[in-house]
Amino acid sequence: AVEANNKYTSTPASLTINIDGSRIYGDTNDTSDYNYSAASGLKTWDQTKFNNVGWDDLTVNNTSDVLDDVNSYTGKLSLDATSKNTVSTGLTNNYNITYTDSFAINKADLTYVAKGTRVYGEANSTSGEDYSFTFDGLKNGQTIDGDKLTVTNNTSIQANAGSNQTVASASGFKASGSTGFKESNYNISTVEASNKY
Repeated sequence: AVEANNKYTSTPASLTINIDGSRIYGDTNDTSDYNYSAASGLKTWDQTKFNNVGWDDLTVNNTSDVLDDVNSYTGKLSLDATSKNTVSTGLTNNYNITYTDSFAINKADLTYVAKGTRVYGEANSTSGEDYSFTFDGLKNGQTIDGDKLTVTNNTSIQANAGSNQTVASASGFKASGSTGFKESNYNISTVEASNKY
């Protein structure tokens, strides 16, 4: 055999890398705060190379809209060309890399305060029309129609005039107009110490 002509060529192996991340509903997308994992195909001896790629310096394109509903999504995240090249170079071009992604939008926190009055000895109203509400945490100009809320009020009918009692809770949160508010996108809680009746 002519040894100099004997050839054995290695071709790149297949590697799947998953990008995952999350944000709060209504917040803007980040370009760098994501996690990366080798879903399949990484050779065990390349784990250190993988760890040292410099993931924190990569740029992720995130196509999720600021008002996408709370959910888990795929197909929203991708690396730009420069970042893909950084990954390939970091793994010494030994892989044909495919990227997958997962992106979670989590509920935003929303708190409210309810205040109202009634005449001594009369029954408590359950209608939101008889209370005033303030909300903290609404996103992107969204508003809630307080008049449509149903109020649970445990104030004793014998409560003295001028006393401040705590309103228990409200329910049935609806958008005011077409502002896009959806109750399912929020963790809603009351600032109980501030609710007064």
